[in-house]
Order: sequence, then structure tokens, then C-alpha cells
Amino acid sequence: MNSIGLIEIIVIFLIFWVLLGPEKISLFARNAGRAYKQFNGVNRDYPLGSMKTPSESEKIRASAERLGIDTSGMNEKEMRDKIVKKVENKEK
Repeated sequence: MNSIGLIEIIVIFLIFWVLLGPEKISLFARNAGRAYKQFNGVNRDYPLGSMKTPSESEKIRASAERLGIDTSGMNEKEMRDKIVKKVENKEK
């Protein structure tokens, strides 16, 4: 089977251009570029095979820190309680 050639790629691009218009094409290309850049950043930070799943305690600590809670010297139960209080106060 033959592979796709330059003429076929140009025809496909022209069909997309006519159907979607230049604004949608540029928006799609911009979003694809951002996704590719973000994906490469993740790969650079975490090489293949070195990713580990965080423990429950690490997840709780990260959640508390995102909410602005100082977690130094706290155990898991104290962090959970502080998170619940902070979230309840935001909902009111």
C-alpha cells in the first residue's frame, strides 16, 4: 500500500480550510502547539519509568498547601480537618 503523499496532504488541508475557516484552523494549531509543549514539559520533568504514584499522605499535604494551609508538623488527620474547615468556609 502506498503512503500518503504531498498532494493528498494539501487536499486534506484545503478541505479543512474550507470547512472550518482560517480562524478555527489557527485556533486548532495554537491549541495543538500548547498541548505538545505541555506534553514535552511533562516528559522532561518525569522521564519514562521514573514516575511514581504519590501516597495518600502526599496527596493530602499537596491539597492542603494548594489551599494555603501551613502543613509543617501536622499529621494526616490534622491536615484533613484543616482542609475540610477551609473548604466549608469557602462554600458559605
